[in-house]
Amino acid sequence: MKMSGYASAKFLSLKDVAEGPLRGVIRSIGQGDYDKPLIELSDGNKLGLNKTAVRALIDDFGDDDSDTWVGRQIEIYQGEVQVRGQPQASLLVRGLKGAAVPVTPSKPSKRNDLDDEIPFN
Repeated sequence: MKMSGYASAKFLSLKDVAEGPLRGVIRSIGQGDYDKPLIELSDGNKLGLNKTAVRALIDDFGDDDSDTWVGRQIEIYQGEVQVRGQPQASLLVRGLKGAAVPVTPSKPSKRNDLDDEIPFN
């Protein structure tokens, strides 16, 4: 198995936006851990979406079909959310206006690489 593809991608965190917001283009959206959507950006970075982020992207892109989000540009920034009544620093996301741009599809995740077809030789 070629390992270099795993070294370039990273999950974004608060330290990545400490100096200011990041912008990226959505390359793919799949199922992440803990039953949360996982966005992969065109630069290979990844971001798990919480409910707040999903609601924001639905509001900004006007569609809850994630297939229409591929190629759309987003901004990731630091903000606060309420967790058990207390403010907590968090990554927030907003969709940027404009047409979708063409992106190179990512390779399917091994997690979603299963299908029901049984090859017969």
